Amino acid sequence: GHHVARDGKTAVAPSQGFCLLNSVAVAALEASANGFAKVAVVDFDVHHGNGTEDILSGDDRFFFASVHAFGGGTYPGTGGARTKSAANVLNVPLPPPIKKSGFRRAVEKIARRVKAFGPDLLLLSAGFDGHRDDLADLGRLDEEDYGRCTKILLASCGCPCVSILEGGYGRDCEGDDGVAREPGAGLAAAIDDQRLRSFDACLEAHLDACADHFHGAG
Repeated sequence: GHHVARDGKTAVAPSQGFCLLNSVAVAALEASANGFAKVAVVDFDVHHGNGTEDILSGDDRFFFASVHAFGGGTYPGTGGARTKSAANVLNVPLPPPIKKSGFRRAVEKIARRVKAFGPDLLLLSAGFDGHRDDLADLGRLDEEDYGRCTKILLASCGCPCVSILEGGYGRDCEGDDGVAREPGAGLAAAIDDQRLRSFDACLEAHLDACADHFHGAG
């Protein structure tokens, strides 16, 4: 996941989150080594992609952008407006909870930079934990926002795209009665159906937008 840096966690982050391997950074480096001269990585997970920034920062083969919640103790506490980033990095921090209008403006800002960069490959760190039903409780977005976000980003460049899943926490650790479940009690007792349906809807909207872009609507 996107919180893994060159040496595990970044210097200023408390941990690597739930991440063991930075798939999108590996994909970007592998693509560059195999003929893709310019690779853009856009991260719209509700948390800052600090590990990806650490790996790609300062390398002009890559452009990295992240729109994320920042402030109020939000993990990992990086990617703020006052943080100086390399020329190939664009961070767009938003105060939590992330609102629809702010998210769209941020995505449009990122899309303009992607277009100016002119990538041969676009990689999306697709996190849906900014959804209003997500356990993170850092956003007020819905599946339409994620579908629109995807369309805007894809329209910014005429290149192949690979989408890699980041956050989206549809499984609750408590039951309807609010009592924590013992390990091994069974996943069924710990699943919040509404959150799962919301996550599925986000993923479907995202993939539909990709399909429409590359294969044509209808």
